[in-house]
Amino acid sequence: MREQLDGKNAAETNKPTDEPSRQKQQTEAYRLEHGTESSELIYYQRHLEATEQISELRDSVVERQAEIDELRSNLQRRDAEIEQLKASVSSPESSSLGLMAAIQSDLERVTAER
Repeated sequence: MREQLDGKNAAETNKPTDEPSRQKQQTEAYRLEHGTESSELIYYQRHLEATEQISELRDSVVERQAEIDELRSNLQRRDAEIEQLKASVSSPESSSLGLMAAIQSDLERVTAER
């Protein structure tokens, strides 16, 4: 029995970590079939649960990093737009008061959105 479990452990260790749910089900089935909870089996089951949690945490980190990257990108676009509007306001070509007021309004809007 120990040799079977050792062989099964070795085979399962070589599989990708994206299969922890299936492995957990197999462990549960083995436990029910043999009616025992040996220390190796408990250790193996805990290992599978930890592997599943690590996989879920990695997925969560990837999602959060994508959100952060998107926010940084939006912030950079806003900063570039603000700098462009500041340059437009201070340029000598914008002598018209109406144009100056419109640009100032856009600048205030973009700054407030940021």
